[in-house]
Amino acid sequence: MLHFHYYDTALSRYQYREKLTELLKKTYFKNDTEMFDTLKKRQNMALQNARKLYLKQYQLPLKEQNPVTMVFKLVERLTVA
Repeated sequence: MLHFHYYDTALSRYQYREKLTELLKKTYFKNDTEMFDTLKKRQNMALQNARKLYLKQYQLPLKEQNPVTMVFKLVERLTVA
């Protein structure tokens, strides 16, 4: 979802599926083999939004960090290597 917009509110798995289907303009499937290609052009936005979300949440106790992701750190590390 961070590939499309900045979100800082928790959602259930069901809500994520609905929202991703809406954003993608096609039914979201977890194991969609075309997802990487679909989202590749939005990678920079996702990295920016994920970093912003992390910086907002990281100082909170772990159990209160919802939503949060650190996948952006892995992606940045892989793209620099």
